[in-house]
Amino acid sequence: MEYQVRAARITDVDRLVALSHEAVFVADRGDTRIAPDLLRQLVYLPQASIFVAERGRELAGGAVLALRPSVRAGGYVGTVDLFMVDPQHDIDLVTEALIEELLRSARNKGCGTVEAAHAQGPGPLSLLLRRMMFSSPPLLDRYLDAAKKEGPVSLAQVSYRPLHTFYFENAAGEGRWARYHWEPEAGIAGQPIEELAKQPHDYLYDEFEGRLSSGPVAFRLELELAEAGDTVDDPSVMWPEGRERVVVGRLELNRRITEAEIGDPVMMHDPTAVTDGIEVSLDDQIIAVRRGAYRTSVAERTGGWQAHAKFQKSQGQS
Repeated sequence: MEYQVRAARITDVDRLVALSHEAVFVADRGDTRIAPDLLRQLVYLPQASIFVAERGRELAGGAVLALRPSVRAGGYVGTVDLFMVDPQHDIDLVTEALIEELLRSARNKGCGTVEAAHAQGPGPLSLLLRRMMFSSPPLLDRYLDAAKKEGPVSLAQVSYRPLHTFYFENAAGEGRWARYHWEPEAGIAGQPIEELAKQPHDYLYDEFEGRLSSGPVAFRLELELAEAGDTVDDPSVMWPEGRERVVVGRLELNRRITEAEIGDPVMMHDPTAVTDGIEVSLDDQIIAVRRGAYRTSVAERTGGWQAHAKFQKSQGQS
């Protein structure tokens, strides 16, 4: 039977802690004790990915990929923070399955580099990790290609998309899961990161305002429709290329506006504040955490919960 790898749930934490007492650790990082409370927090944080490998209902292994921004790497760096395998299972197969998923997740999250401690000892587990992570060329090259990364030429020539999948329903009550995209009518264009770094600090903003002075900047609103089997509750999972798209709207920008014109000086970009006919996935743990984090941020920026409540009342909000 093959080993299946999936994102860990909060109910997996106790199983992972129990496994840590008997597991073989791929990378020697010293103290291998796991803090259960910290692991539970990481399940909900976008800065980390936790995976479990299973065969049937048996837990065969687990791994943690932690993310950190890096100027030198030109994006994010992923660190294999924890990697353990149950010695009662096929160590090589479990390790390979977990590493494949770690690298796929790293690619989807924009990592240009993945780090891991060198495995210790002559055993097959150590040899497999060295072959997978540190060979020349490394297996990472199949997933990560930092050399091809580009920076934007203009904010008007970038494709924008959300992290999450939403359920869109029409007047007849028919619906589909989809991810929306704002596609620039001017076309997508990029430039090497090194060239962008040579530009002035406000280059992209100044270029965009200069472009607006010459005419409108427009974007098409496209829905990328999910197919059977596509993940709709994990924003870190990319869908295969070629999904059907439909155009449902158009945005035209004509000039710069002021904060007063927006009418929302607080600007809480809550991704769960959707209109009728659009729903979020109740199983998307990241979007749930974002809602709470943004509300806390607004409260802090407006003088605390009581001050924020007064502000909402003054704006006619509840």
